[in-house]
Amino acid sequence: MSAPAGKAVRVVPRARLAGLALATVAVVVAMAWLRFDAANIALAVAGVLVVGVVLLAQDAGHAMMWPRIVDADRGGYRHEVSQLSWALTGKDGRITETGFRRLRDVAREHLALAGLDLDADADAVRELLGAGPYATLHPPRGQLPHPRGVDACLAALERLGTDPRSTP
Repeated sequence: MSAPAGKAVRVVPRARLAGLALATVAVVVAMAWLRFDAANIALAVAGVLVVGVVLLAQDAGHAMMWPRIVDADRGGYRHEVSQLSWALTGKDGRITETGFRRLRDVAREHLALAGLDLDADADAVRELLGAGPYATLHPPRGQLPHPRGVDACLAALERLGTDPRSTP
């Protein structure tokens, strides 16, 4: 019997099947030694088989890992931020201090290629990026920006067309 086209066939290793068979035999032997009725032994065997098949089908107990994005295959700073997005947002819905520092580092690199300093050339940076992205990079003291502001800031930086990693 072959699998339908486009469907993956999952093969259960023989060791797992052997373990299920040994568990079933152990239950039968233990219950027979304790002089259980045949009906009770059959019910226990059915229970062991059901639990065993469910565990075999679910791969219970195996560690799952998130896929890792290879550094060489990434295409820009937006992907770096999205890779770190699990740690980017704090409890209050704003980005974390670490995420904010990284955003400013990315902006500083992009603006340096345009001949601007993030802090010293405030008017030129505001004009180049826009008022919203500038406000994201210079929030009021003690308030970190929201993720949608970070997204708008990254989009403005991408529109500059300068990728610091592409310069020799």
